[in-house]
Formats: sequence, C-alpha cells, structure tokens
Amino acid sequence: MYPAAVIDLLGAATHDHSSDFILFDSLDQVALCREGLQILPRNANSKTETSKVGKLNEMNFTETCLPSELLYDIFDRLDLRSLNRCAQVNKRWNSVASDPYLYRNVDLKVYWNKINGNTLDKLKEKLERVRKLDMTWCDEYLIESKEINFNILKIVYAAKGTLTHLCLNHIRSLSKETLERIFDCPNLEELRLQNINFDGIEDLPTTSFCNRLKKLKTLDVSLSFITTKLLVQILQNTHNLEHLVMDSCKKLGNLEPILTVVQNHNQKLKSWSSSCSFKKKQNNSPIYEEFGKLIHLEELNLNYCEPESPHGSNCLQRIAFNCNKLKRLELADWKQLTDEEMIPIISQCKQLFHLNLNFSSRISDMTLGRACENLPNLRQICVVFCGEITEEMAEYYKETYPNIHILH
Repeated sequence: MYPAAVIDLLGAATHDHSSDFILFDSLDQVALCREGLQILPRNANSKTETSKVGKLNEMNFTETCLPSELLYDIFDRLDLRSLNRCAQVNKRWNSVASDPYLYRNVDLKVYWNKINGNTLDKLKEKLERVRKLDMTWCDEYLIESKEINFNILKIVYAAKGTLTHLCLNHIRSLSKETLERIFDCPNLEELRLQNINFDGIEDLPTTSFCNRLKKLKTLDVSLSFITTKLLVQILQNTHNLEHLVMDSCKKLGNLEPILTVVQNHNQKLKSWSSSCSFKKKQNNSPIYEEFGKLIHLEELNLNYCEPESPHGSNCLQRIAFNCNKLKRLELADWKQLTDEEMIPIISQCKQLFHLNLNFSSRISDMTLGRACENLPNLRQICVVFCGEITEEMAEYYKETYPNIHILH
C-alpha cells in the first residue's frame, strides 16, 4: 500500500488544471517540502523528530520507489505548467517530465500571453513526437513575424513524421517556406489557418505538393487572405478532404473555380462552409446546381452567398435530390428564396436537424409548418426577420412542436 504522499499525488494528478495558472495542491507539497527537512540524529526520540523522520522516509519512497509507469501515467494527466514544475523536483522527475511521449497533444493557446521565442525554442525538442499542436495567438508577443515563422519551421520539421493536427489560427502571417514545410507533413489530417495573412503568396510550386496531403481531411482558412489560386492548388492535392471551411475570406473571387475543383478532386467532401466569402460576387444560379454532385454532403453553409437570380432556378432542387444526407443547411439572407423553392429540401432531406433561413424575407409560415411537420430529425430552425412569419404563428409552432427550437 502506497504512503499518504503518493495518494495525495495521485489525487492531484486527476484534478483538472486546464484553467489553473497557479497550482496549490499536493504536488507542491511533494516538490517543496524537502526544503524544510534535515537529517536527524539516530537517537531522535521526540514525537516531532519521529514525525519528521516519517515524512523524510515517505518522501524518499515517493521519489525513488514510485514505478516509472505510474509516474508517466500521472504526468500524462497534467497541463504544461504543472509538468514544468514537476520537472524541477529532482533529476528523475526531470527526465520523465521531459519525455516527448508526454507532449503528444499540446495546446499553447491557453498560454498565448506567455509565449515568446525562448519558450518555443525550449519546447522544440519536447515536441518531436507531437500529434496535435495548437499555436493560436502565439505570435502576439513576438516582435517580428519572421520569429514565429522560424519557430514554426523548427517545430514542424522536428515533428513532421507524427503531426496529424495543426492549428495556427490568428498568426499574423505565414511565409512561403513555412507553408511548404507544413505541406511536407505526410500524416497531416487537420489544418486550421484562420485569420492569416499569407504574406503575398499567390501560389506555390507544383513540387511543394507532390501528393503530400493525401491524408488531409479538414481545412479551415476562415477570415484569411488566401487567394483563389492558392486554395485551388491545395484542393487539387487533397483528394480525401471531408471538411472545407472558408468563411469570410477577403481575397476569394467567384465561386465557380473553387466549386469546379472540389467536384473534380474532393468527392468525399462532407461539409462546405463559405459564409460571407462570395457575398455580392457574380455567381449565377446554375453554378449552385453543381453542389448536387457532392453526394456525401452533410453540412452546407451558404449564408450571405445568394446567387444572382435564384428565383425560378432548380439549384435547391438539384441539391435536395442528390444530397439527401444533409443534416445542416444554412441559407441566411437569401432574400429571393420562396416557399415553393424550399419544398424539395423539406421533402427529400429527411435527416435535417438544423435549418437556417434568417433574413429570407419571402419565406412564410407555410415553410415553417412544413419543416416542423415533415422533418423528423429537426431540432432547430432559424426564421429571424422572415417578414411573412408573424409572431403569433411562431408561438403556435413553438407550442405544437416543443422538441424543435424555433428562433424567430
């Protein structure tokens, strides 16, 4: 049976420290109580001295006899700050706490205001086996964007064989060299590059890809300054892509070239989100019919991306009949959308659980009623500022279908 110090240590390890920046628990006792301990004479007889001897023996047991497997299991449950403090206890703990095995999933976002070049440089060796790495906002305290690019290059180079998930959201800019190094990670499955300035990168050499992105399933470039040409290049080399997010991208041109390459190279796509990216662009209704070729689509977000002349077109009809696996459909601000055009969606897409029709001024309570009645999996429908839907009718359907959250 383990002594009390080990039991306290186990209790401390299972505590969630993800939101604690200062750790006051038994780990501190184990790490710091040695400072007050002294070697006692052999003839110590008092209760106080006996108690101190007991604590010393207990401490020695904890540090020398605790199985390495148990120590690894405890450390694997700690956050980075706690792990760093454990590394300062003694040589053995430092060796265990520095093992790259413990740094497979690293979230630096919670420490964004503490990150600097020196921190990243010290972490580099520990991240050689990292699988999931989140560096959101980690360049806020770096003077030049070159510094963050240099550190990202070192980390990605060290971990390129194991890296599967990489999040660089809100990094000021990425250089061409950094981007090429990221694309060189053969096992990368998820890449998030929100709100990034691509430093004037219009495109990349063909040799930068060479089928290296075969495993990429999720790509998120929302709020970024990615160009149509660069995005098309990436999509042409990601044949297993399942989730594409490009909301509010400032430099994307028309929808047509992107949708064309997706239907030719990304047939496994399950979710498409382009909210606000193609607002007020010259996108004709026939282009939207091409979404019907993406038969595996489960989520489609076209908020604020209404085609020029949706009225009378069969774009939604084509989507409804071919993409009947849809679970989430976003059509906010489609001001010309009518009740009649929504009939195919409601009759064919029986798996829909979320439907957004906000600001669609021609939608009436007929569509609301049909959706609530005919979509068995529907859990939320948004009809804010749908001019034809009165408050009374919205309240009626809320009472009639309490399992559906109606936003009006």
